[in-house]
Amino acid sequence: MTCYRELIERQLAVRQAGLQIGLQKANEQEPFIAAVADTLSRTMWGYVMRMDARFEVTFIVDLGGVAFAHQFEAVKQALAEKFDVDADGDALNVATDRQPYGVAACRVVFGDVL
Repeated sequence: MTCYRELIERQLAVRQAGLQIGLQKANEQEPFIAAVADTLSRTMWGYVMRMDARFEVTFIVDLGGVAFAHQFEAVKQALAEKFDVDADGDALNVATDRQPYGVAACRVVFGDVL
C-alpha cells in the first residue's frame, strides 16, 4: 500500500522531470529563437515574445500602419529566407531542421502588443 507521502514524492519527481525536459528543450532551441527574433527585429514592426508552460515560444508582432495582408506577407517573406514557414490562418508556424539536435519551432501571431 502506498502512503500519502510517497504519492507526493512521485508527483514532485514527475514535475521535476518535466521541468528538466523543458529546460533542455529551451536550451537547445535558444539559437533558433534568437535567430527568429533577430529576423523579426529587422522588420519595421515591434514584437514581444511569450513562452508557455511547455516552453513553446510565440512571437506577437504589433500591427503596423499598412494593410494586414501586406504586413503578413512581408514578415512571412523575411522569415522564409532562413526558415521553413507555413501560414496557419492569420499566424505563421516557423521551424527549422538545421539544428544539431533536430527540429526547432515557434509561432508568430499578429496583434496589439501590450
